[in-house]
Amino acid sequence: TWTDFATGAFKTYKPYLLCDTRIMWNRQAYSLYFDANNLFNTQYADFGGLIQAGLMARIGFKIAL
Repeated sequence: TWTDFATGAFKTYKPYLLCDTRIMWNRQAYSLYFDANNLFNTQYADFGGLIQAGLMARIGFKIAL
């Protein structure tokens, strides 16, 4: 449980489902990837009722030296 400081009430965490994915393309010296987190844009609260981000995407490039 956590305390809602606005009301002083104790609240319980609600269950939630997160779905993440990564697509990656590899070559010998480099790779390119695409990450997507929280694919279903689920609204959920972390410790202390802090609302977390919705759908988030990231593109990256790695080089092996």
